[in-house]
Amino acid sequence: MDKSEVQKLVNLKNDGVIFTTYNGESPVWKYIELVKVDNASVPFVKCTQCSCVLKWKSKDGTSGLSTHHDACSEMIC
Repeated sequence: MDKSEVQKLVNLKNDGVIFTTYNGESPVWKYIELVKVDNASVPFVKCTQCSCVLKWKSKDGTSGLSTHHDACSEMIC
């Protein structure tokens, strides 16, 4: 499943998509939720402010998420 497919499911508020919080150390986690599709973990997260789906794995760190958060009021997903 790719990012555009997950974004479409999020936009349609599909019942198979579940969001969970993550209690990481970075303050950006107040604005980002992990995504599961049909109870399976996928390498994506969702911004709670603009609902954009972002590709993310734990090894990626949070700098990309922070960059998105800083600019998300201008983003269109």
